[in-house]
Amino acid sequence: MYEYSVYKFITTYLYNIYLERWLSAFKYFKELNITIDCLLIVVEFSFSLPGSNAAVERVFSLMNSTWTKSRNKLDINTVEALLMIKTSLDNMSCCQFNESILANKTLLQKVHISAKYQTTQTFFSDEAHIEYRLNIL
Repeated sequence: MYEYSVYKFITTYLYNIYLERWLSAFKYFKELNITIDCLLIVVEFSFSLPGSNAAVERVFSLMNSTWTKSRNKLDINTVEALLMIKTSLDNMSCCQFNESILANKTLLQKVHISAKYQTTQTFFSDEAHIEYRLNIL
């Protein structure tokens, strides 16, 4: 209980210090009639930056586990497709995956004929591809 009260005191104290500092800065800007439009742009930019690079590290880890010494002859497109499958279907159960494959008649037809090796057409919708790209970033 004592540790929590000390923690609460310290966090409240630090919060008040930072709050007073920002309030004094905004008060100063207001007194001098300085617009803070540029500050808004900087804040928006800083909030758009990722908090960590865990997503990128995850993709590189998946790539290293896929593209091993014994599988070094894989084409870049094949590795990209494998990574897309591994990252896009991560939250899908086996039943959901089965239902989505059975619902995609075009994909099923391509699987059963040899044309699947001669086409560059993607089997993912544009939305899924965009979502995949966003998940990587």
